[in-house]
Amino acid sequence: RRAVALLRFLHQIGAVVYFDSVPSLQHYCILDPQWLLDTISFVLRDFKKHRFLRDRSAMMLNDGAAWDRFLSRGILNEKLLNYLWLGEDKHRNFLVRLMVKIGLFALLPKASEDEDNCFFVPSSVSSVGA
Repeated sequence: RRAVALLRFLHQIGAVVYFDSVPSLQHYCILDPQWLLDTISFVLRDFKKHRFLRDRSAMMLNDGAAWDRFLSRGILNEKLLNYLWLGEDKHRNFLVRLMVKIGLFALLPKASEDEDNCFFVPSSVSSVGA
């Protein structure tokens, strides 16, 4: 109880990120909130204004089709996400769960079992269309 109270307090003052009200995320505490913001910003940003080096590799995936589909329709496939979240292999499942739980990603149904997961990212559509 005391540990949870401390985590809630640290979350309230912005020292950590703790999702005690989200059942599947309550066992996680992010000690570096800036890391979370930086990681999310690789996917959620104004792509016209903010570019990263990793974008070059992501743009080349499927001859640019995955990139174009993401920016024009907000559909992000798992392979493209792996390029954007390069180096976050051990945290990727947590990050995806987090993004879905807080409504930043929506998991799309698969057409077949061998198809990669795809997510709808509504914010990418509005930032490009503006």
